[in-house]
Amino acid sequence: MNKELSFKNIVGIWLLAITFLVLHGITISFGTFDRNNIFIYITFFINGALWLYLLMKELWERPYSMKVIFYTFCLFFFYYAGLIQFIAGKFPWIFYRDNETVLKTNCLLFLFTVSYVFGSQIVSELKLNPEKIVIKEFNITNVRLVIITLISLAIFINKVKLVGFSGLFSRMSVREATDYSESSAMTLLIKQILMALQSMAALVSLLAAKKDYKKSLYFLLCLGFLVCTYPPGMISRYAVATIYGSLFILMFDSLRKNRIFILMFVLAYTILFPFLNNFRHTDYADVDTMKALANTVESIKTDWLAEDYDAFTTFSLTLDSVAARGITMGRQLLGVFFFFVPRDMWPDKPIGSGAYMGESLGWTFTNVSCPLPGEAYINFGIFGIILFGIGFGFISKLMDRFFWEKKSTVKTKFDILYAISLMMFFFMLRGDLLSSWAYLISFILSWMLFTFTVPESLIKKG
Repeated sequence: MNKELSFKNIVGIWLLAITFLVLHGITISFGTFDRNNIFIYITFFINGALWLYLLMKELWERPYSMKVIFYTFCLFFFYYAGLIQFIAGKFPWIFYRDNETVLKTNCLLFLFTVSYVFGSQIVSELKLNPEKIVIKEFNITNVRLVIITLISLAIFINKVKLVGFSGLFSRMSVREATDYSESSAMTLLIKQILMALQSMAALVSLLAAKKDYKKSLYFLLCLGFLVCTYPPGMISRYAVATIYGSLFILMFDSLRKNRIFILMFVLAYTILFPFLNNFRHTDYADVDTMKALANTVESIKTDWLAEDYDAFTTFSLTLDSVAARGITMGRQLLGVFFFFVPRDMWPDKPIGSGAYMGESLGWTFTNVSCPLPGEAYINFGIFGIILFGIGFGFISKLMDRFFWEKKSTVKTKFDILYAISLMMFFFMLRGDLLSSWAYLISFILSWMLFTFTVPESLIKKG
């Protein structure tokens, strides 16, 4: 899939990127300018042009990838949302951000991006053979498919037992049957694992059905149980994107040959997910679908100032947090890696970085996000920005190479892991890392459980 970019192509990408940014600047200039610091506009323009160029360069090579997700996130959350919030003088969670803080935020985002590119370039220079490293074509027996389907059925039955058949698509029934306010971290983790198991059942059975259409019944059953247990309108956006987005990627091989994924992804986040939010706090039958759709479209122009696009603001707030408390020297990261340890056994276990940031600033409401660069800064300061950038750039490019440099006709269990990781990466970028890492691990463990096979060499020795 890799294509060498000629000088003409590179110049063309740059010109298109700059033209796009200029047109966007003209569009938002019709608004009220409450801020007029030229140096800040220059940093926004530099970052925006860089992210758009890198995104288009990556899209030239492949239709979707971890790097595409990263640059798309930066472009929409750190450039578009950040610039509009700066121009309007209105920031989520906090009304005002001074020019010095905004300028420093943009400079750190530039450093994080350069580090990310450097980390991915390291992988590009490595001599790898994905055909040998990635596990070979995945074959699954009917016996295992039966077991997986029964697990999915059991999770569905548990949901029915909890809320009844009539409450499967009722948000209020779920709330009444489950007291989330008193749920322990372990209980929430178990609920997440159940969701991951049922999602993985659908993904694994889908891969089996694509190899052998005779196994399609297993997929249809698992998909039906999944949709009834976790309807798109009743779960969080990260869950909708991860579960149904990964299914969509695995289902349609044509996405590997065109450039429609990025368009669908952007439309899903800007229109579909806000639309589904109308169903999250009430019953399906009580929602006026056409009115909800009209309100969703109408709110697009104001959403850039809302909490859903708070990544630029919350990253800037981590600067305030570090100024107040200093860097944590990796303590927050330690809490991420050992998220599974009960707080009863670890009384001073670190809380999520969003909540930590809110507490350090004296807020009473601390249920806020903390984007990946913010996690880096809270843990190790500027050194963390460089370290996290290189590390995630390295991992992103490594996974992209494993997926794209193998034969597209060969279906491996890594395909499932890649699809899940691709969608989870967006959630991880927005943060915080503690919750997103815990969710990702639950999917990885489910993937290992359903796809693990004993090597033939061990069987022969036995």
